[in-house]
Amino acid sequence: MLTIAEHGKIIAFFNAVQKISSNGNFEMGLLVKKPRQQTEFLLPLAFSAAPPCLISVSNSSVPEEILAKLSEALEKKQWIFLELADGILPARVYNQVRLLASTNRLDYLPSGAHDFAAMRQQPESRLIVLVSEGNLKKITHQKFLDLFGPIL
Repeated sequence: MLTIAEHGKIIAFFNAVQKISSNGNFEMGLLVKKPRQQTEFLLPLAFSAAPPCLISVSNSSVPEEILAKLSEALEKKQWIFLELADGILPARVYNQVRLLASTNRLDYLPSGAHDFAAMRQQPESRLIVLVSEGNLKKITHQKFLDLFGPIL
């Protein structure tokens, strides 16, 4: 459960993610969760016209499936909550998140496909990465934190 102060901080964070853009690119947010903080409490607070999309990434996640879910959520103009359950972000997914941060699009070749999958981020959608403080320390991608504007 969130306290009134935490609720206010999260609303202000979502507001910043929604309104800030740099060089025409939509900002992505990083939300560092407290231990045992439930993600489900955060979803209804998002400024999303469509229901928010929660994508959990763990050691057993398949990058192709994550990218397909990201593409689908962007197409539906959803706010996306990418939860790094184990502090793992597969390189292929990291590269696409980095591309999304710098160009507002995903562009990848699905396995077994002959054509690239390209998806442009809609103005109504945003990406929020959720990670616990302990799992944040496990992320080894250089400049990971540089992908984000607002961080809470």
